[in-house]
Amino acid sequence: MKRIVFDILFIISVFILPWWFNVILALIGVFLFDKFYEFILILLIIYSLYSINEASEISHVIIVAMIINAIYFLVQVFKSNISFYKDNSIKFK
Repeated sequence: MKRIVFDILFIISVFILPWWFNVILALIGVFLFDKFYEFILILLIIYSLYSINEASEISHVIIVAMIINAIYFLVQVFKSNISFYKDNSIKFK
């Protein structure tokens, strides 16, 4: 239930709040919830809302998607190496 409420507020905040606040909120979501794949989708939506149109837009979207996926998986590796995070009582499920 907590994740659903967080997702709804997160999607609403994408259209209301500035991009930097949403990126911080996305990182918080990655650390709070297991397998927070919404991170990838929301950051792609943020990129499409705030990017500048260029002639080679397709290649930029692919590169940005690859970077977002890399960031997500690096955060997952970082999260698994944090000593205080390994306690299961901290995670929301």
